[in-house]
Amino acid sequence: MTKNVIISVGILLSTSTAIFGWVPGELPRNYTFDGVFDSLVIMPHGIVVDRYNRIWIGCYGSCPLIVKNPDGTQAAFSPIDSVVIPGDTVIFLDRNCRGMALDHEGNILYVKGNILIKLDVETGEGIARWTGPGTLTKPAVDTFGYIYVGTVVGVTPIHVLDPSTFELVYTIDLTPSAGFARGIEVSKDGKDLWTGNLNPGGPVYHYHSDIPGVLPYDLVEEISVDDYGNPIFQFTITTMDWGPDNTLWCSHETEDPQLQSQNGLVVLNYNTMEYATLYMPEVPEGSYNGPRGVAFSLSGDTAYVVSFNGHRVWRYVVTTGVEEHNQVASCYRLENHPNPFHHTTTITFTLFKGGFVDLKVYDIDGRIVQTLINRHMTPGSYEVQFDATTLPSGTYLCRMEVDGRVTTLKMLVVK
Repeated sequence: MTKNVIISVGILLSTSTAIFGWVPGELPRNYTFDGVFDSLVIMPHGIVVDRYNRIWIGCYGSCPLIVKNPDGTQAAFSPIDSVVIPGDTVIFLDRNCRGMALDHEGNILYVKGNILIKLDVETGEGIARWTGPGTLTKPAVDTFGYIYVGTVVGVTPIHVLDPSTFELVYTIDLTPSAGFARGIEVSKDGKDLWTGNLNPGGPVYHYHSDIPGVLPYDLVEEISVDDYGNPIFQFTITTMDWGPDNTLWCSHETEDPQLQSQNGLVVLNYNTMEYATLYMPEVPEGSYNGPRGVAFSLSGDTAYVVSFNGHRVWRYVVTTGVEEHNQVASCYRLENHPNPFHHTTTITFTLFKGGFVDLKVYDIDGRIVQTLINRHMTPGSYEVQFDATTLPSGTYLCRMEVDGRVTTLKMLVVK
């Protein structure tokens, strides 16, 4: 079955053999951590913001479906313990949310195990359901309303549902595909598909079809390393969500308690072909912060991030000046030039408030190559030389910790 109209919007690709290249960059907006939005959720695994700017939060743990206003108060029909869909009752307290999305009319799509549910955005009442062949991924929706959903195990085939009947219209076979994933995304015109990957380091698979539903979706990109050979991902890419400004936000997380400072949302900017990471907040030892989905306010100035093992919803806001940015300890502007480099490079960073600075260079296996700074420093801009004359070619990590907050920079030595 084909769609009647194909409109070229969203990601622009010339052919299925398009060549991509990624380079390190900056976040398209200056999001900074603004505290905990919700601390009563249990293993949150899905989040959307509706047309009224209300935040819908679904949980894998035993927790009702929660709908909150931006000020933190609950919507009139929240919490939702269960919904009645013709012929069935779905109980949210039975656990197992696997992801959420909005359909083309703004209604709520909620995956619970192997079923996909549509809820009325106005009332929270059930509208329709579809049962899949196994535990489902977070769904994706194109501009025509067609719903795309895979399975956690194997991912492929992608099942495409008709928006009006909520019935299966065709499937998409993906080759190769991730062994496991918890979320997928699709371009507005339905020509491009992305899948997460629970294999540490990825890749994120990106597929393209010139005519969705007719031609096969060919692999056009495996997103794992940048143009310099540096890894873009270290951990699992559990799910993905579209953000403002044509950016794809990949939930990038590990459960290793020693590496929680590296959890974050890896942002792929398709306007500039740059990538950057929005790191999750620091948490006490023994706690977790890994993201499992993100949704944005209608203005795009607020991001809500669900943390599965952290049992939290984090809130990030866009800041517009140094004074606001000073509220978080940071070395966000850590850079080095040139990169790649042959022998020496200049590492520059800015402290927006004083703190104890630990700046080290590691090799790709995690061994310390050199300690550059290990002392208390006052606010200001700094630079330090790193000499790699005696080092072999390869990727090195410049890791900067300021009072517990960590920023990492990848550097490539080429000889």
